[in-house]
Amino acid sequence: MAWVTLGDPGIYSTFWLLARAVQSRRQTVGVEVVPGIVAFSALAARASVELLDDEEYMLLATGRARWEVVESALDDPRCGLVLYKPGELLGRTKLAGRALGRRGVVGSLLGTPQATVRTLEEADEEATAYLTTVIVPPERGSR
Repeated sequence: MAWVTLGDPGIYSTFWLLARAVQSRRQTVGVEVVPGIVAFSALAARASVELLDDEEYMLLATGRARWEVVESALDDPRCGLVLYKPGELLGRTKLAGRALGRRGVVGSLLGTPQATVRTLEEADEEATAYLTTVIVPPERGSR
């Protein structure tokens, strides 16, 4: 049996729920995980965004993260932010990014023929869909 998924099965994936369910019913079933390309890496490549360099770091979270955590990442110019399935946090991230002068990109349905890539400023409510990724890279203007 094989399970094919978009992205990497190790990051916010349904894969592990399915694997555990199958193994709970059939302990003899082996699981082999083949890494894929994570959505944020695919989006960064497609949008020509440098994710991290030098002494920078990144917060990877979902739209279910507490706003304070996301806001703290945006407040830190050395911190990049990646949000999967941003939901309601998209609008707040967009407003905070604008206020702080942070730019970002939003990709939806990556890995499908319907994929779209927009700037954070251009992102609309459609970008709150399940298969959406937001990247706000660290600030690099003064280097």
